[in-house]
Amino acid sequence: MLSTGQKLVRGGHSASHKILEHLKELETSVESLKAEAQERRQRLMQSYEAHLFLNEVKVVHERFVLVFLCLKELIPILLNVCKG
Repeated sequence: MLSTGQKLVRGGHSASHKILEHLKELETSVESLKAEAQERRQRLMQSYEAHLFLNEVKVVHERFVLVFLCLKELIPILLNVCKG
């Protein structure tokens, strides 16, 4: 689209001035869209990294709970063995 507009301006189209204005607006909009897309990409990456971290925390917590429950069952048994 930009190249077509530039060709019209170079070719001396009667509405070259107006076309040039629209081309500048379009270029500004494209740059703004690129910047917004980059920001969104960064936010998505941060969200993804947070998700991975929280999954790791969940796994560690589950293992901790499992070890704790095993110890809770083993301690009375070990105390009886030591007394006996």
